[in-house]
Amino acid sequence: MLRKLLQREWVLNRTNVVLMFAIYAAFQIYMVNSMEDTRPWFVMATLYAAVLTSALIVREDKFRSTWWACVLPVTRLELIRARYVASWAMVVGALIGSILLAAFTPGSNMLVSEIFNPWTLLIAATAITGVLAWVLPFAIRFGMLGMMIFLVGGQVAGVGLLVLGRMTQRGGAGGERPIRSALAAISDAILGAREAMTPVLFAIAVVVMLTALNWLSYRFAALMFGRREF
Repeated sequence: MLRKLLQREWVLNRTNVVLMFAIYAAFQIYMVNSMEDTRPWFVMATLYAAVLTSALIVREDKFRSTWWACVLPVTRLELIRARYVASWAMVVGALIGSILLAAFTPGSNMLVSEIFNPWTLLIAATAITGVLAWVLPFAIRFGMLGMMIFLVGGQVAGVGLLVLGRMTQRGGAGGERPIRSALAAISDAILGAREAMTPVLFAIAVVVMLTALNWLSYRFAALMFGRREF
């Protein structure tokens, strides 16, 4: 059944997927010639691909194809599973295309060997999980409103942290910056865990945590979509 649902996703969205990949490729051709550092470019490419993928779900909701999908002899849990698999497949496909563009675009400044560095791949996987795990449940449940929750929520959180940082800096002694200190403490904790483990063990731990986060997002999306009425 999962294969049939993925085929349905492709039939309904193939024109938009091709258009999305064309726009994405044009932008990445420009970026591989403009940016100098490979890792920041690749992480940015992963974020861009994840957001574009989420936009396809919003489009389906706009044209009520989600409503028609619920008429099919499948459970809502199977529909959610197909959405998650399709989203990850499209992001991975976009990133494979990005790697090919980085390797073969004339004048490219990117080092393909740096992309396949295990830490670069882990950072990219973390970025994808951070976007999809947060966006997909709300985009599937609320459509365009869910996308706005992600965008506005991120902006509000950023402004709130900025204001809080300014306020605590004024009230702190000796110009201390509690937020920066907290972020530095988190970074030090991650680096400490990395140093305490072998590289392979640390990578496995990160993969397990990312997998768990995706699974929790999937279950949360299923819970919210199960309560949706059409």
